[in-house]
Amino acid sequence: MANTSAFDANAQDYDDWYATHDDSYQLELQALRPLIPHGYGAEVGVGTGRFAQPFGIQLGIDPSLAMLRLAHRQGINVIQAVAEQLPLADASVDFTLFVTTLCFVDDLQQSLNEAARITKHNGHIIIGFIDRLSPMGQSYEKKKAGSRYYQQARFLSLADIETALQREGFAINRCNQTLLDAPQQQTVLPGSGQGGFVAVQASRI
Repeated sequence: MANTSAFDANAQDYDDWYATHDDSYQLELQALRPLIPHGYGAEVGVGTGRFAQPFGIQLGIDPSLAMLRLAHRQGINVIQAVAEQLPLADASVDFTLFVTTLCFVDDLQQSLNEAARITKHNGHIIIGFIDRLSPMGQSYEKKKAGSRYYQQARFLSLADIETALQREGFAINRCNQTLLDAPQQQTVLPGSGQGGFVAVQASRI
């Protein structure tokens, strides 16, 4: 994502969203937490550090300098770079995390190729994303033209993610979902198909 102007200009507002939507944020954390392994990880598209910090992830990568400044205040080591060209050595991290990042990248396959390259052979790629086929995803798609952040987003389905991971030699082994269509029944469930936010953990085939 070369054009970071919306995130650079609104980094604090972006971060504040999590405070004003804490219920949704906590559900996303709950969906991801069981999928985060021990070890040294990197979050690609770290933003302001809202996911790296509670998971104890020490390294965050993002193209937006304004977002990285806020992440750095959370004690995260930050690098300005795009997902398609990660300035890290081969097999240098135990896991790579993307949270609501892949819908913004210019090249999905190259981003996952880079994640596979920097992740150790027995490591994992973890992805949290807005499911394009869910009611929430369809709502985001309809409204994205008027969104400050999502105008250029290309929302993905689980099948899109799974296919791209398989091309890099990875297979999904765990999957959680949350932000269900029924607001009164919000929880974290295994699998996909009901939740607007889906979290997957993949390992090498």
